[in-house]
Amino acid sequence: MDSFFDSCIVIHYLESFMHNNELRRKCRGYIENNKDFLLCFYALKEIHGFINKKEVQYNEVIKKLKNASYRIGTDKETNILNKDEIIFTEDLFENIKNEDEKAVSHKFEEEISATRLNLRILLKRIKELVIKEDEIDKSLTNLIHEFLGKYADCKILASALQAQKDRDIFLLVSADKHFNPNEYAFIESEPRLRDYKFPKLKNLLYG
Repeated sequence: MDSFFDSCIVIHYLESFMHNNELRRKCRGYIENNKDFLLCFYALKEIHGFINKKEVQYNEVIKKLKNASYRIGTDKETNILNKDEIIFTEDLFENIKNEDEKAVSHKFEEEISATRLNLRILLKRIKELVIKEDEIDKSLTNLIHEFLGKYADCKILASALQAQKDRDIFLLVSADKHFNPNEYAFIESEPRLRDYKFPKLKNLLYG
């Protein structure tokens, strides 16, 4: 059975190489022990966005280490970060502010380079990239949005439903609390979605 990845599965997998925890180990184990992966273009965009944001956060920390008067979040490249991500970056600085700037900079550069390399390696294992972003059905996405609060999740699910149409049932693999089994079953039972074939949910948060 093919596996259609939510973006968080790949992000947790990439993070597992540097900052491991139980959920990241689960995601890494799933990817390392399975094959026949599908990934939609919107999920890939989110993954690249995550890496780009992390690089900006690390750059901000380095700027602050070099210049104590620098205020994190004032550089124009931080426009891609939201308020919580700025706060996270400030907390990260506080945790390492006494460390050597050159050593930290080297560590950050290595981590971003390794993350991008691991993503390139993973993408070679992807069976197929499916549903370009401009092909995502907006009406379907908006309908799903009535049940899922995060619009990005709605785009992922809409892409999965569109990809599922002409394929054997595949697994929608996630580690996102928004794709919990009860909520997914409720969406699947929605009469307005009765013409859609739903993938089988496998959420690594729940086993």
